[in-house]
Parts: sequence; C-alpha cells; structure tokens
Amino acid sequence: MAKITLEQLGKKIDETNTSLSKKIDQRFDEAEKHTDEKIEKLTTTVDNLAVMIKQEFDNVYKRFGAIDKRFENVDKRFDAIDKDISWIKTEIASINTRLKEIQEEITLIKIRLSRIDKRTIEEDNAIHQELIKLKQRIDLVEKQINQLKTAQS
Repeated sequence: MAKITLEQLGKKIDETNTSLSKKIDQRFDEAEKHTDEKIEKLTTTVDNLAVMIKQEFDNVYKRFGAIDKRFENVDKRFDAIDKDISWIKTEIASINTRLKEIQEEITLIKIRLSRIDKRTIEEDNAIHQELIKLKQRIDLVEKQINQLKTAQS
C-alpha cells in the first residue's frame, strides 16, 4: 500500500470538495434553470389565464350592459302601457257614466211611452165607442130615411 501524506490527502480532499462543489453547483444551476423554466411557464400560464378570465368578465359585462338596455326598453314599454291602461280606465269610467245617463234617459222614455201607450189605448177605446155610437146613429138615421121613403111612396 502506498502511503499518502497528509498533504496529499488534503489535496485529494480539496479536489474532491471542488469537484463535488462544481457538481452540486451544476446541479443547483440545472435545478434553478429547470425551476425558472417551470416558474416562467406557470407565470405565462397564470398570466394567460388571467387574460382569458378578464376577457370573459369583459364579455359578461358587455352582455349585462346589453341586458340592462333591454330592461330599460322593457321598462319604458311598461310605462307606456301603464299610461295607456290609465287612459283606458279613465275612458271606460267616462263611458260608464254616460251609459248610466243613457239608461236613465231610456227608463224615462219607457215610462213616457208606457203612459202614451196607455193613453192611446184609452183614446182608441173612446174613439171606438164613439164610432160604434155614430154607426148606430147612422143606422138609425138610414132606417128612418128608409121608413120615410117607404111612407112617401
């Protein structure tokens, strides 16, 4: 066996330490580079994801804006319909009032017609009685004329 001196052993340990240090540094550099690449990819992925999420939120806000406009238009239309319905209710109330007035007038006209009808019937009966009396008188006068004619002849 060959004898190694303490100096040679120290050199060998230094060489080994230096070699191990280089290998460890190289591995750390590779790991750091690999980690940096992964972090960069993740950062890029997160950034891309953030951009995509922002774009989707922007799209959602645009859609909500469009929906809000639609609701505004619907609200305006409902307001117009409410005004129309109020006007219609007012007109119907006015028409109902006028119909009540007309019904009252019709009732009065019916009462007057009923009175006129009754009076007409009474007058017709009276005239009919008068006509019967006149006919009887005419018949009597004709009879008397015939008797006088017969008596003269």
